[in-house]
Amino acid sequence: MPIQPYLELARIHKPAGFFLVLWPPFWGLTMAAFSTKMAVTDYLILLLKSFLAAFIIRSSACTVNDIFDRNFDGLVARTKNRPLASGRVTLSKAIYFLLLQYAVGVSIFATFNKAAFYSNMIQMIPLSCSYPLFKRITNWPQAWLGLAINFGFVTSWTAVHGTSPTHFNFVVLMSLALWCWTMAYDTAYACLDRKDDAKIGLHSTALLFGQNVVPAISCLAIGFVSLLCISGFLNNHGAPYYALSVGGPSLFFLIKLVNLDVESFESCWDFFIQNAYFLGSIIFVGLLFDYLRLVT
Repeated sequence: MPIQPYLELARIHKPAGFFLVLWPPFWGLTMAAFSTKMAVTDYLILLLKSFLAAFIIRSSACTVNDIFDRNFDGLVARTKNRPLASGRVTLSKAIYFLLLQYAVGVSIFATFNKAAFYSNMIQMIPLSCSYPLFKRITNWPQAWLGLAINFGFVTSWTAVHGTSPTHFNFVVLMSLALWCWTMAYDTAYACLDRKDDAKIGLHSTALLFGQNVVPAISCLAIGFVSLLCISGFLNNHGAPYYALSVGGPSLFFLIKLVNLDVESFESCWDFFIQNAYFLGSIIFVGLLFDYLRLVT
C-alpha cells in the first residue's frame, strides 16, 4: 500500500497549518510556566507532549476535512488533487486511517492530567470534526475555526493550572486574542479560493467581507495585538514579552497589511505563511525569553 497519499491526507507536506495549531499550546504552556516559575525540565517535557498532541490533532483534522469535502475538493483548482478528491484513497480507507489517528491521539493525551486529556479530546473530535460543516451553513466558518484551532491554549494552561478559576479572565482574553488572529490570517487564506467557493456554494469571511477584507483583517489585527498587551499585563509579563510578543506582531501587521493584495494568490499565501512561521515564532521567542529570565 503506497504511503504517500496518506501523508498528503495528514498534510505532512504542508507544515504551515501544523504550526498554526502548535503555537497556541506552546504560548499557553510558556505563559503558564512563567506564572508558576515551572522548572525547565518539567517545562520541556510538557512542551514535547504538546508538540505531539498538536501534531496528531492537526493531522486528524485534515483527514476529517478531506472526508467531508471530498465532493467539493475536485471542483476547486487548489484542492482537486487531494487524495480523496483524486481517487487515490477510498472513503473507507480514509476512515480507517482517521480511526488510527484517533487511537494514537488518545494514547498521547493519556500522558496529560485529566483536565488536559479531556480538553485535547474536545479539540480533536467535536471541534475539529464540525469545522468543515460550517462552510456549508454559515458565512463565518473562520469564527468556528478560531475556537477549534486555538483550543490547545486552554489545554496547555489546564495541563499546568488544572481547572482553577483563578485565571479565568486571562484565559478568556487570550482565547479572544487567538480568535482574532485566526480570523485575520484565515480570512486572507480563504481569499485563495473565494471565486471557486462562490461558484460551488461554500461560504467564508473572505466572501462575506467582499471589498472590505483588508479593513476587516486590520481591525482583527488591532484586536489581536491589544488583547496580547492586556493579557500580558494580567499575567505579569516583562520587557521581553512586550518587546517581542507584542511589538513584533505590531510591526508585522503594519508592514504586511500595507502590502496585502487580496486579489493576488501570492500575496494572500505569503500573508498566511508568514503568520504561521514568522509571527507565531516571534511571539513564542518573546514568551520564552521572559520565562527563562525568571527561572535561570
